[in-house]
Amino acid sequence: ISELEILISKRNEFSGLKFLEKQIYDLEERQNVLKEEKKEENLSEVSNTKLKINSIDFDRLCKIVESLLDEWGLFRDSSVEIDSKNYDLIINGKKKSSFGKGFKALINSAYAISIFLYAHEKNLPYPGFLVIDSPLIVFSPKFKDDIDVSMEVPDLFYQSIAKRFKKHQIIIFENKLPSENIIEIPKFIKFTRNHDIGRYGLFPINN
Repeated sequence: ISELEILISKRNEFSGLKFLEKQIYDLEERQNVLKEEKKEENLSEVSNTKLKINSIDFDRLCKIVESLLDEWGLFRDSSVEIDSKNYDLIINGKKKSSFGKGFKALINSAYAISIFLYAHEKNLPYPGFLVIDSPLIVFSPKFKDDIDVSMEVPDLFYQSIAKRFKKHQIIIFENKLPSENIIEIPKFIKFTRNHDIGRYGLFPINN
């Protein structure tokens, strides 16, 4: 191989390296542009979310929660606020986290139901149905003025739901069997875990 051929070969290698360097540079520049675009997009989403949250009538939402808690007999003359930091509930001046599991489960249910009812009232987008899982299973006795409300709260809960959801769909899964008068409410379905009696479970069983 002549010296000229060696020089030509090295020149081609050098040109190839320069080409690769140019491609890498272009890709890095494109990556930086995409990062900036994504950052601006995220900022826009955050801004839109804040705008949507700020447009919510929290006073009205709290009033719906209060009415539910009072209907269920969980509190008397409930006072509900929204924690502006985490958008969670404050009941009678106490954070939700300070209550026991049973009360928190019902408070969470009241919050979810209130958001559903608020969305319907304000003609906001919502799925059209609501699913609540085990709102009463961990509820334990509480005494108020020598009246045991542990027995009346579940009945009041179901009666309130039946009254408020005549035109809406709500599905409640619960492990505790309600009282006889609640069982008479339409659409009560007991999962028997027995192939020969009633409905076995939520999903059909293949025979």
